[in-house]
Amino acid sequence: MKPIKPNPITAFKGLFSACLLLTFMFSHEIKAQKFLGNIYQSSAPSNYTQFWNQVTPENSGKWGSAEPSRDNYNWGGLDNAYNFAKRNNMPFKGHTLVWGNQAPNWIGNLSQSDQRAEVEEWIRDYFARYPDTDYIDVVNEPLHAPAGYRNALGGNGSTGWDWVVTSFEIARRYAPSGCKLLLNEYGIISDPNAANRYMQIVNILNARGLIDGIGIQCHSFNMDNVSTGTMNQVLGILDNAGLPIYVSELDMRGNDSQQLQRYQQKFPIFWENPNVAGVTLWGYIQGTMWESEAWLVTQGGGQRPAMQWLMNYVDNNDGGGDGGGDGANTIVVRARGTAGSEHINVRVNNTIVGSYTLGTSMQNYTTNTDASGTVSVQFDNDADGRDVQVDYIQFNGTTRQSEDQESNTGVYQNSACGGSYSEWLHCNGAITYSGGSGGGGTSISVRALGTAGSEHINLLVNNQVVADWTLSTSYQTYTTSTTASGEVRVQFDNDADGRDVQVDYIQVNSTVLQAENQATNTGVYQNSSCGGSNSEWLHCNGYISFGASAASARTAASDIVKEDNLVTKIYPNPANDILHVQFANKDGEKGQLTIVDLNGSVLKVIPVISGDNAIDISSFKPGSYILKLTSKDEITSWKLLKD
Repeated sequence: MKPIKPNPITAFKGLFSACLLLTFMFSHEIKAQKFLGNIYQSSAPSNYTQFWNQVTPENSGKWGSAEPSRDNYNWGGLDNAYNFAKRNNMPFKGHTLVWGNQAPNWIGNLSQSDQRAEVEEWIRDYFARYPDTDYIDVVNEPLHAPAGYRNALGGNGSTGWDWVVTSFEIARRYAPSGCKLLLNEYGIISDPNAANRYMQIVNILNARGLIDGIGIQCHSFNMDNVSTGTMNQVLGILDNAGLPIYVSELDMRGNDSQQLQRYQQKFPIFWENPNVAGVTLWGYIQGTMWESEAWLVTQGGGQRPAMQWLMNYVDNNDGGGDGGGDGANTIVVRARGTAGSEHINVRVNNTIVGSYTLGTSMQNYTTNTDASGTVSVQFDNDADGRDVQVDYIQFNGTTRQSEDQESNTGVYQNSACGGSYSEWLHCNGAITYSGGSGGGGTSISVRALGTAGSEHINLLVNNQVVADWTLSTSYQTYTTSTTASGEVRVQFDNDADGRDVQVDYIQVNSTVLQAENQATNTGVYQNSSCGGSNSEWLHCNGYISFGASAASARTAASDIVKEDNLVTKIYPNPANDILHVQFANKDGEKGQLTIVDLNGSVLKVIPVISGDNAIDISSFKPGSYILKLTSKDEITSWKLLKD
């Protein structure tokens, strides 16, 4: 078995150049690479460095182990783990500072003020002794094992998680600047509902600049029976934070055949996801593991089939780089279904490159492909109660909104499917987006949802499916990469009663295409038929196509627009109750802001003057809206997300 070997850092071709560098160089200075690590127990097995390139102490880094009696530290085990990592130029990931389990017994006998002081002292002393800690689980298992001393840290407080916020604030105060502060929890990878609850804490921390990554434990009791579809759905939910994801405690059980199959099916979901920054297994040697049946190597060094496969796989896959070739691309479709059973395909040049069953909340569905051409998101199992809403798609980081569709054959209107531009796929059909070409590969993202959560969409480039997803009922971003070029379509193909798809936008590389940019929508329903208008909705099986309109599309991520006579900025975006429009017209003219919902209904018309205009949007429901600012003969549009 070959060990994990260093790879030279090379620049990827085309659009990937200078954007993605993932290697196995075991250098302390290179901390952005994806690692494959393991735990350090009382000592390191002689074959540790043959297999792993990151170190986590199993128990010695927990507060109860490090400070068993007040102000008397037992650093020995933690010193050994830390020094082993440093000697071997491996990243060191601490575990853990604040946790409801394995805390020192004496902490419960103190007053709250003394508890608070002791927590801060522990965190301060930890970082003073281990200043080159690369990552650390600041809070472990907040959902399942909250700290017994949490009231000393603020309890629930105004955020509901003030004690977690305080823990991270203290850690940020004492941690070295290069240390990544992580949250860690189990039960996430197998449960999208738990992932959404977890994200509430992540978002609170992220809004305060306190968190650098999201940890998910992934023990066998969550991993053995989880589907790859659920895994992808959960990773899409977590990806919404824009933070790297760390698989922190991985193991899988089973006999040789079962374990091998589980690793073959599920490990690549992590390793090939560009948002997963590292994977740490929770042991590997028989007779030494917390999950005793999950061992991979015997005491004598014999490897189970899963271990042999894992080492070979990692040796030949760089973990989210160029997918094993210079032409690989990522397509993300963000979508949902109204029923949760909608099925979508992502197509490039009409070849399916990805297929998903959607949830009822917006999720990101990601596909990697070498195909190039027209991208379509196809909904193919339309039925009563099933609809797909595509928020947007993303090609290699370029977002296209539903306004940028070339066609949509799945929107329902005029008693038929198709003919309109819409986020929704109510019928079997597809949304098509053009402009999907790119020398070294194109990233396509679809932001969409389904009304039922079971709507299925395909992403097509040049009438070939490059990815497909099943949508959830809230907006998600579904992403795929492709070398295909040509017309881009998002296709809804499993229309049924109650199923509709809403495509917010797609993104091709850095170009965002909104529904206003659609060329056709064959799935919108109006006048008792499908098709015939531009809409975000796909009510029928059909597709949305974005044609050549990509060239004139605005980038939705840019809140600042500069025209010849007009400088405008909107913020924040997403917004909650108040939206600010900073407006300056060189001619001194006033402007008029119109807010429109995705059905085209005008909700508000507001005059704007030079300067900062505060606009009350508190009465608006959470979701997506279109802003149109008119000043003299100039019109500027934005996509607004209302929290």
